[in-house]
Amino acid sequence: MQSFSELTALLESKGIKPSLQRLLLLDYMYHCHEHPTVEKIYADLAAQGHALSKATVYNALTLFVQKGILRIVHLDNSEARYDILTNDHGHFVCECCGAIYDEPVDFDQLNLQFPEAGSIRQRDIFYRGVCKRCKDKG
Repeated sequence: MQSFSELTALLESKGIKPSLQRLLLLDYMYHCHEHPTVEKIYADLAAQGHALSKATVYNALTLFVQKGILRIVHLDNSEARYDILTNDHGHFVCECCGAIYDEPVDFDQLNLQFPEAGSIRQRDIFYRGVCKRCKDKG
């Protein structure tokens, strides 16, 4: 768990002014492991009584991605989701409940070759299926 002073230090280390809105968003991301969309983040923070505009949420998330604090996860053609884990890892997506789980992947051991790639900026692997919770319900 990150304290507000730790979050402030993180933002400052990335050259970001630690406004209250940015601290709230970053705190939310550290506690939310659902890979939320802008809509979900906005709705959850509004439900907690925080007055943030969607533009503020979107702009802060964009800045966090640019500075390497968050990464964007695209599943199919749906809207962007945000992930606090910025290291390369895989995702398992439950086709029943929509939950997204982080999974460790040793990309180097996969030894994938992409001879036409000039540079690779992010590596993603997605598995789809039914999670244990949904399977146990059925």
